[in-house]
Amino acid sequence: MSKKQKIHQFLRESGLFTSKGEILRVLEAGRVEIAGVVVKNPEYQFKLREEVFVDRKRVSGKEEHLYLLLHKPAGYVCHKLNAIQKQAGKKSIFSILPVSTSFEDLNRLTCVGRLDEDTTGLLIITSDGKLNHFITNPMHSVEKTYRVVLDKPLSSEARARIEEGLIIVLEEDGEVFKYKTKPAKITMGRDACSLEITISEGKKRVVRRSFEAVNNQVVDLCRVRIGKLVLDTEVPRVGDVKKVYKEYIMERVQ
Repeated sequence: MSKKQKIHQFLRESGLFTSKGEILRVLEAGRVEIAGVVVKNPEYQFKLREEVFVDRKRVSGKEEHLYLLLHKPAGYVCHKLNAIQKQAGKKSIFSILPVSTSFEDLNRLTCVGRLDEDTTGLLIITSDGKLNHFITNPMHSVEKTYRVVLDKPLSSEARARIEEGLIIVLEEDGEVFKYKTKPAKITMGRDACSLEITISEGKKRVVRRSFEAVNNQVVDLCRVRIGKLVLDTEVPRVGDVKKVYKEYIMERVQ
C-alpha cells in the first residue's frame, strides 16, 4: 500500500513557505494541483508517488530532516518573527543558526518545546514533526531539568507542594484556566534560593507558574537537561549550535 500524507504537511516540509497561514492561502486560492486536480482542503491526503504542483511548478517533498541543539541566550523568542515584531526590535533564535542554513531548511524548522524569551538553556530545533511530537507528548514523559534562582528562599512546605503537584493558573490561546501540575523533583543548590527542578510536562511557563503559586518569583531560569541530553556536554557556550542525527537524540530521550 502506498504511503499517504496530508497536503499541508507535505507543503510545510517542502520549505517553500514561511508559515502555515501562507500554505492555507495558497491552497484556498486554488494554486495547488495533484494529478491534474485542484486541491483546496489542507487535510487532503494523497499518495506520495503522486506529483504535486504549485503554480504549475512541481514541488518535491523533503525527506531528510535537520536536528539541531542550541544553547539559547536570554532575550530571544523561539518562533520566527513577523514584520511587526521585527520593527519592535524582537530577536529570534532562528537568527542564531548558521548562515549556511538554506531558506527552505529555515522555513521547515521548529522548536521542540519553546523556552520563554528570558529563559536560557538547551533547545532542540528540528524539521521532524514526528520527533517533535514524541518528545512533547505527555504520554512519553520525557524529563526536563531546569536550574532555578528564586527571589527568596524556598520553604520546605512550598517545596513539598510543588513536588506533589499543585493547582496553577495557565493561559493558552487567550483562555485562562486552572491546571494541576504533575509531580516534580526538586534538588536544592548551594543556597536556599538556588535549586534544580525536574518535570515531565511542557505546559507554557509551568515552572514559573508553579513557584508563583507558592509565593516565590523566578529570577533566573535555565533548562539544563532534556532526557539524557545535558546542556554543558552538548552545547556548553551560550549561542552554540550543534548538528546531530535523529538516532543521537532518540537514544537520549527514550
